[in-house]
Amino acid sequence: MGRLGAHRFRQLQQARRRVVGNRLRACLEPAEIFCEIFPNETFADCMAARLPAIDDRFKAAVAISPVTDWYSEHFGSSLIDWVADFVDGDPAEPGGQHHERSPALAGGRLRTPTLLTAGANDRATPPGQAVEHFRALRARSVPAAAVVYPQEGHGVQNLPAAIDLAARVVEWFERFMPAR
Repeated sequence: MGRLGAHRFRQLQQARRRVVGNRLRACLEPAEIFCEIFPNETFADCMAARLPAIDDRFKAAVAISPVTDWYSEHFGSSLIDWVADFVDGDPAEPGGQHHERSPALAGGRLRTPTLLTAGANDRATPPGQAVEHFRALRARSVPAAAVVYPQEGHGVQNLPAAIDLAARVVEWFERFMPAR
């Protein structure tokens, strides 16, 4: 995940280990829920798409304006320099980080039901990122949904889209992680 991505991923794993080690497992086990704990919205959503492809304990995920394919993000985003904070190397290099760290290319490791959303006007993480991952999940018969909000950019900011998003997120987690 480049310099920033690898560091944050290790921090998240260490935090989870400490929590499980302190027997708070019932509250914060990743199989129960993944909370976005990072201040950078795009980074959090990158992780919301990536972590379930690495760790099979997640029961559900929601990724808002995620990066799911670093190769297409490199060439299709307005943030070409930002990509280097997450992946190193040449995007055309077969087997390089641009391919290795792309959730949409995770193949059989894709098992977590995922809701993906995007704004049609998002130049930072274009909506094709969410659609591509949706198609990769569905190709493996993994429950998935993708919503592209026509009047939104990066993230969902405006009504009624924000209300729709909140309702979809609640419904998604209730569907795959019903109350006990």
